[in-house]
Amino acid sequence: MKFHWLMNGLVCLCLCAIDSASAQEPSEVEAVIEPDRELLEQRSPAGSMRSFMHSAEQGDFESAARYLDLRYLPESMGEPDGAALAEQLYIIISRQIDIDLDALSDSPDGADNDGLPTYRDLLGTVVTTAGQRAIYMQHVPGEGNERIWKVSNASVARIPELYSEHGYSPIVEWIREVSPQGSLAGIEYFKWMIGLTSAILAALAWLLFAGILSRLITRENPQNQVRVRRYLARPVTALIFIFVGSTAMQSLGLGATAQRVSEAGTIRIIIAVWFLFATVNLFRDLYAQYLSARHREAGLMLLGPITSTVKVLIAIFAVVIWLDNVGVNVTALIAGLGVGGLAVALVLQKPLEDIMGAITLYTQQPVRVGQFCTSGNVTGTIEEINLRTTRVRRPNNNVVLIPNALFANATIENITEKKRSLHRQTVRLSLDTSQEQLEQVIERLKQMVSSYPEVVEDAWRVRFFELGEFSINIDVFAHINTTDFAVFLEHSEAINLATIGILGEVGVSLAKPPR
Repeated sequence: MKFHWLMNGLVCLCLCAIDSASAQEPSEVEAVIEPDRELLEQRSPAGSMRSFMHSAEQGDFESAARYLDLRYLPESMGEPDGAALAEQLYIIISRQIDIDLDALSDSPDGADNDGLPTYRDLLGTVVTTAGQRAIYMQHVPGEGNERIWKVSNASVARIPELYSEHGYSPIVEWIREVSPQGSLAGIEYFKWMIGLTSAILAALAWLLFAGILSRLITRENPQNQVRVRRYLARPVTALIFIFVGSTAMQSLGLGATAQRVSEAGTIRIIIAVWFLFATVNLFRDLYAQYLSARHREAGLMLLGPITSTVKVLIAIFAVVIWLDNVGVNVTALIAGLGVGGLAVALVLQKPLEDIMGAITLYTQQPVRVGQFCTSGNVTGTIEEINLRTTRVRRPNNNVVLIPNALFANATIENITEKKRSLHRQTVRLSLDTSQEQLEQVIERLKQMVSSYPEVVEDAWRVRFFELGEFSINIDVFAHINTTDFAVFLEHSEAINLATIGILGEVGVSLAKPPR
């Protein structure tokens, strides 16, 4: 299975440099690959350089040498080998100069207002240990009276020096010699070989490390090991494969065609989106296990919409980056989407408020499905919390649907979460009750409440707390050790019956309110 994903990454890397060809205008690609007669005749700096890069990418350095000014070179260079100099310059440009052929002048007179003489244009600069070295295009005499553009002889004279610092290492040169000649998508075969080899070795090394890493990460939760290992072995491996392979080939240098074709970066964006999607799914699965372990299954309902929303945002962001890479005016597009998004937001204001309320209910968990609660003037059992409403069943069996925006912002009394139930009763004795009888009633009530088996110790009291207008009021306060409402009613009934019995034995009566 690991090698299956590795081969998928291999295909992705092969497509990396040709993925955006369909995204380019045909005229642009053809302008690089098949330069027309005017460009071949070197009548402008851009045309001359396009022709040079086209010939060099085809491996025809003899033709590429026609675009170098080989006149008046230093005697120390001896008889100049134009093909060798063209090949070295192509390598220097590929590795050190990011040429924008569209930015070069297509005018026979060269670029204006660049601070250079009219017969000279700047191609680019190369950073060396001795400082920056400029590469120039220059107007030189052609056939007849026509003047053409070539790489200046002063720049050609610097090629050996620049190549000694920025050329290939002996190992790369050896691979280059033994590999087949030719190119694919403007990239020589030896670069593909080095890039693919580096990517495969990096992917294999990561797969070995991923197995160890997954065990370390999940040592406290072994049930997650398979899920984490799959994540590390698939999208992360593909990401490493593409990154190492493309980095290796870029370090060897990409020609103008390869640079232009890979500007959109479609495959890289797809791999990045896949990696981010897999990361979101991993966190979703791990959090779902966390919720299930804590018996918070209701929160699982919210994971799907949140995950989908995050993926949509990632996809939109990736599309925007891709459109910017292929030359679309993203600023104007975002401005247009912003106006449309504002209109949509106004229309969806209430639904979005309810969705945010659902997020609050799921994250803060003031109540859960199956719990009995009071919110405002609604009391009942929570049956369902969905994205828009909360379903509450009242004791009379009626169902109330409360918008989540209102329910989340209301004062919620969670009756199920209480640890015990409170029995509180005011016993109103008639005013003709004597002090002796009152003391007997209070004492016997204390004995009865304190000895009742379900009353929480030190959580009760019996007090003569008020002399009312028509009654003597005794407060019976006791916490019953239960949260079941039906069980609580049984105990409360037993305490009330015992209270009536005590009053009858003492011989006192309950007060009657006056008319």
